Amino acid sequence: MVHLPEVDWWEGAREALTGALSSIGSGQIAGVGLAGLFPAVCLTSPDGSALSEGVLYGDRRSVSPNDSVVPSLMRLIRTLPDAALRDSIALGPAGYLGLRLTGAPSIDPYSASRWGALLGAAGGTWDVRAAAHLGVPAEMLPPIVAPGVLLGAVTAAASRATGLPEGVPVVAATTDSLAT
Repeated sequence: MVHLPEVDWWEGAREALTGALSSIGSGQIAGVGLAGLFPAVCLTSPDGSALSEGVLYGDRRSVSPNDSVVPSLMRLIRTLPDAALRDSIALGPAGYLGLRLTGAPSIDPYSASRWGALLGAAGGTWDVRAAAHLGVPAEMLPPIVAPGVLLGAVTAAASRATGLPEGVPVVAATTDSLAT
């Protein structure tokens, strides 16, 4: 299963936000918390432009015995030219939305746990040796941030796109299943 991050994730969230704000008004918003489909992965540029499709958990082109995101990530890496890979960031839907809203990429610890061997033994950091062994640039891995921790604030561009007030705090994301 494949999503187009800019269409399915960003535009979907933008439409939901503008619809919700039309009935309550942006002045009522004190903060934003995110949740996103899990597990899934896409590659983005630092400004949030999608560089790849978003590969969802149901995609069977890259099947792993432990159902990790890693085989899909490795396949995405192989599809991009080296120039695009240099600055790319691997994100799931919630992290992608956080990047688009604040400019700060992130992944929550639970989502990171499905990135298999890339997650360090302690669970709060990436295993850069394992990443190098698998051909995943360590710079591509987003900061692991616990849900509810302040990620940043809504940027001017995100405010124009969504109607959210600029400067409203955004807290780090988690998975859809944990947030419900």
